[in-house]
Amino acid sequence: CIQHFSDLPIQILMMFSLATLASIATLAVGEGFGPSGTVYVIRHGEKVSTLGDLNWKGKLRADHIANIFDGQTFQTPKAIFAGHYSGQPERTLHTVQPLGHKLGLHINNDIQNEKHKDIANAMIQKLRQGDDVVLAAWEHLNIKGVCEAFGVDKHECGKWPGDDYDSVYVFTFDGSSKTVKHVKAASFSKEHENFHGFDAVV
Repeated sequence: CIQHFSDLPIQILMMFSLATLASIATLAVGEGFGPSGTVYVIRHGEKVSTLGDLNWKGKLRADHIANIFDGQTFQTPKAIFAGHYSGQPERTLHTVQPLGHKLGLHINNDIQNEKHKDIANAMIQKLRQGDDVVLAAWEHLNIKGVCEAFGVDKHECGKWPGDDYDSVYVFTFDGSSKTVKHVKAASFSKEHENFHGFDAVV
């Protein structure tokens, strides 16, 4: 005879329901797991010495940065990070403080410059939480490692020149990367702040 669902033991019905819900959840995650948004990575401003804080030009650059991430030149960030130094002035933090103050955003200065995967994961997490534009000011010798942590080829990332304070690395994510541990940027480009000291338009 044909057995109806109403005749099945309640335990079997519950197992069937749980299995169905699990399948639906798996499909939902597979279809839209990847983060979407834009990540910007910049270098700190000019400094007084090798291990020093910002000099007068670096401070002017910080003010310039507060004006160019305005939704026109560059998108306005919803989260800001600054690489942490041990035993040195926090020049990355000081580079983005004017912007953070202008936007009313807390700046995360907890992750050390050398922790490439940690900062990449932290920025990805912000994208997943809905903060679809993220900015990080970092130490230039470590930006290459951050770039590679986003899945960009090391030759395309290249070495950040010691005299370059103006470049902006732009990473875009379109939701297509669905793995949990290895999120890869959909595209990577290099832009510029176009800061020219006293000639900059602010």
